[in-house]
Amino acid sequence: MDDFVAGHPALDFVNTAGGPTRERDLDRLRTWDDLLAWCRTAGLVAEDVPVPDDPDAVLADLRALREDLHAFLTSGGAGSAVRAAVVEAYRQARPDPVEGWTVTVEEHGADLPALRIELAVGTLLAGPDLPRVGRCDRCSWVFLDPSPTRRRRWCSMATCGNRAKQERLRRQGR
Repeated sequence: MDDFVAGHPALDFVNTAGGPTRERDLDRLRTWDDLLAWCRTAGLVAEDVPVPDDPDAVLADLRALREDLHAFLTSGGAGSAVRAAVVEAYRQARPDPVEGWTVTVEEHGADLPALRIELAVGTLLAGPDLPRVGRCDRCSWVFLDPSPTRRRRWCSMATCGNRAKQERLRRQGR
């Protein structure tokens, strides 16, 4: 599956779990290095970030945030972990005339990736894109649907959309 198909870093973060089915059984954030690589690719971190004292605890917290956000976006779950994390991230951030809200590695060290993810989540939840969030008809991934009719069905036409079309053709005997 393509890893960055959602159209927003917070949604791509949600999509770091899950695979070709509705199950959220594959995790792409298994290690601290996985998290940093994902953050760099997502454009959330460019700096060198120190390893936290307990990277497994940081990853566990981010996984919990990710699953709470997924539940909130797909089924109207409580989102309590999401709210708490976003509020705390904004509490630690400084307003910036260019970037909006910012956190720096000099001030926050190993907390930087989590804070930047949480700020991206806050931007999604407080911005105009939230009503455009859709869920793939095949897998557990979410995405922004910018189309006027909001009829996008797949996270990616190249993966889930193609699989669905192949299955339909097989059922039709073609």
